[in-house]
Amino acid sequence: MSTDLDALRAAARCTDCELSEDATQAVFGAGPPSAWLMLVGEQPGDREDLVRACRHWFDDELDVVGPQVVATLGATAAKALVGPDVRITGERGRAREWNGRQLVPTVHPSSILRGPPDARESALDALATDLSVAAALRPR
Repeated sequence: MSTDLDALRAAARCTDCELSEDATQAVFGAGPPSAWLMLVGEQPGDREDLVRACRHWFDDELDVVGPQVVATLGATAAKALVGPDVRITGERGRAREWNGRQLVPTVHPSSILRGPPDARESALDALATDLSVAAALRPR
């Protein structure tokens, strides 16, 4: 495991899977290197081989940053971290213990944009409520 975020940028040269064939860049998180909260999106995707190939980069970044709270955005991210049985509809906005941290699953914001226009306002409110659960876990 690397102890430096800059060293983890080596992922840009990674060739562990087929993603490297057409990739133009590796995507890292943005924010302070000692953030208390980490938001985890949906990539590298829901294909198990790709998730496995990239997982060590994520684990190293998680160890270096050391957030006390992780919020997963979407089912793919939640399943990659927690396991295949997680159900966003039933668990969103509820904190759970995960690897010594609090984890709060919620929907991916893009799912709101793909949903019915007349439901967007209430869906955004629900997302904000979910994220407020994560915010309330901020260490004092």
